[in-house]
Amino acid sequence: MRKSPILFQTFSFILLLIVVVICYAERMALLSLIQNANLVWLAAGFVSYICNYLLRSYRLRILTGFHERPFSSILRISCLHGFFSYFLPLRSGDISLPLLLKKESGISLSIGSAILIKSRLLDMLSLGFFLAISTSFSYNHIKSYHLLLFAICSFCLIIVPYSMVFLLRLQKITSLNFFKNLPQDFQLKQYTVTEIFLSFLIWFFVGCTLFSVVVSLSIPLSFLDIWFLTAIQLPLQLFPIQGIANAGNHEAGWVAGFVILGIAPETGLGFALASHVALILYVTILGVIGLFIKPYAKTSHYS
Repeated sequence: MRKSPILFQTFSFILLLIVVVICYAERMALLSLIQNANLVWLAAGFVSYICNYLLRSYRLRILTGFHERPFSSILRISCLHGFFSYFLPLRSGDISLPLLLKKESGISLSIGSAILIKSRLLDMLSLGFFLAISTSFSYNHIKSYHLLLFAICSFCLIIVPYSMVFLLRLQKITSLNFFKNLPQDFQLKQYTVTEIFLSFLIWFFVGCTLFSVVVSLSIPLSFLDIWFLTAIQLPLQLFPIQGIANAGNHEAGWVAGFVILGIAPETGLGFALASHVALILYVTILGVIGLFIKPYAKTSHYS
């Protein structure tokens, strides 16, 4: 059993090494794309990225119930969680949210884990919604079997969060120790209108971020096409084999998406690498912002 984490970690570093080697081999084309990037659109992408995390912070504030504490303290946790989620391998960065909530807010790991689970379910629901819309309006330039595949994916992304809500209402599930440790006022078994609306706005700005990066690099994709890229990326992001700074997963997802949208793999690889550089820059600045925000005194109304 102990060999599996080592195996995944080794594979993660191999993915990073492969991406570094590819970047070196494609350095001239990559440098050309980066040098010719539209800085205004890159800046717009960063603004959208910050809006995404401001909204994530507000949603986290609602999920934690910290309405009285400074918003900056919640923003710090969101920024650091986003930074760790992106840069740490093996999807280990996601675990940072319950750890940060415990360290900086005194929330127990069980409650922090429940908050993480609910956030991810809301993300799935929102992505499914946007994917369904983009699929509905893309029948002219997407092959029929790809449209069917994305229609099924959007249905699954929407139905899974609601299925989880149904399961969490079953007595056999709620009798587990994990759920017994949750406080009465934490609503894991339902989604409020505010939570859903905020999640839709979050993923709208995720799409705006990726679209701005795409436009800045002169990649021939529309705003609707972005959701296909995002939907392809999601399973790869959930898969535990992930390189440092999302190395490998990003390139595989983007190249696969480009192929479906009619862009040749050799062309798509250069675009994928250049977009990865832009996103790494965004996430790095996000982490720096999180580090410079002063932590708040540890207090929690959850016990």
